[in-house]
Amino acid sequence: MAQNSRVLSLYRWLRWPLLLLAGVGLFFFAAWRLTQPDILQGDDFVAYWAAGRLNAARQNPYNAEALFALEREVGRPPEEASPPLLIWNPPWLPLLFTPLGMLPYPFARALWLFLQMVALAWSADRLWLIGGGPRGYRLMAWGLAFLFGPALLTLKMGQISSLLLLGLVGFLHFAQRERWIASGVALSLLWIKPHVCYLLLGMLLLQILYRRRWALGAGLLWVPLAALLIVALMNPDALRGWLQILLEGPLRELATPTLGAWLRLFFGVERLWLQFLPSGLAAFFSIGFALRHRGQNWVNENNFPWWVLFSLLTMPYGWTFDHMVALVALIPASVSLGWRPRLPWWWVLWGIYVAVNGILMFVSGNMFWHIWLAPFWLLWVAMVRRIAQVQKEGPDALL
Repeated sequence: MAQNSRVLSLYRWLRWPLLLLAGVGLFFFAAWRLTQPDILQGDDFVAYWAAGRLNAARQNPYNAEALFALEREVGRPPEEASPPLLIWNPPWLPLLFTPLGMLPYPFARALWLFLQMVALAWSADRLWLIGGGPRGYRLMAWGLAFLFGPALLTLKMGQISSLLLLGLVGFLHFAQRERWIASGVALSLLWIKPHVCYLLLGMLLLQILYRRRWALGAGLLWVPLAALLIVALMNPDALRGWLQILLEGPLRELATPTLGAWLRLFFGVERLWLQFLPSGLAAFFSIGFALRHRGQNWVNENNFPWWVLFSLLTMPYGWTFDHMVALVALIPASVSLGWRPRLPWWWVLWGIYVAVNGILMFVSGNMFWHIWLAPFWLLWVAMVRRIAQVQKEGPDALL
């Protein structure tokens, strides 16, 4: 007993120093690995870092030549091996990445990966609990999140979609506690890429005006407005650069996996208006929905995931990693599906889900062909919800 007591005491003394040593080791390994040319060739974070660095120096973070120079400086392969990266996000994105841009690139990249993983883990945990998942099995949510194809792609490329997911989950977290200013501040992260969840943002703004939810509106709007003011005072070139790049219209050349891009492929690439046709139709029907349901909250806990999924289905621009926000619907749906191995549809649904994520993880190819992803998430969640509802009504209904 005395020997076991000494071993246990030694373990208690050594576990935290050993964990700290392992964490530091992993950080330095990530800082080295993530700056290798094969990673940098497909890495988007280098553009965010370069924009933040230029903004810290009060230079135009949208200037192509300045961005390219910094990207090559940290080791991104020459232009013929990997195309130069620009950013088209609003000017509060360079402001957000200014602290990271002031760090050496290897440490900034490793730190960003760590922050992404923390955001993903917290978001998955909250979604599991919000969906009614048992606390003792919350690690299942981590597994669903870290084995989700778009999430892994986001981590690999250093993308910012993890911030969108964090904003959505933060909104749900604070809204449950009726902390409306905090929920609006959390959701303001969507303004980094407002086109990804545009239906949700639009319906919430209408609801804020119609229901006079001024606290939510203040939290949602004051962050980007304050960021614009800071940028205007700190670096006016950033505002001018953003407006210039929007007017030049480089986005018209992007072949994104969206309905609008495919409409242009079939009916004429020069017809730019087709890019926005699905979004316009979705917005029209959303306004019709609001008019028919004036006495209800148009965005609530039940339909919140559907606004996100329909936004993904009809967004004018977006990439596979932006589908990370679908976890807002997928994790709660997984909770409702539960453990039902006696149900044949349970095996079918999970089998298809695993197969789709396996394709995303192990089959490389142009993202343009991932047009089927948004309809798949929508159909999968709809089928899961339907089966869960039938099971509540009668356990043997689908056996």
